[in-house]
Amino acid sequence: MTTVHRIDTGETYEYTLSPEQAVIAAYEQFTCGNWRTWRYVDPTQHLGYKRTANGHSCNGYWAKA
Repeated sequence: MTTVHRIDTGETYEYTLSPEQAVIAAYEQFTCGNWRTWRYVDPTQHLGYKRTANGHSCNGYWAKA
């Protein structure tokens, strides 16, 4: 399980995905309204995705590595 934190609201979401995929899924679902989970962009190709020393982030969503 991966816990994704939405930085601006403090909400958390649970995913059965890797952290890099979970932050993209959360961003796509809750910010973009895209619930087609099988069509998300590869993390290395998503413009909002970043790998940091502390975890993974995507446009305001964060998950621990």
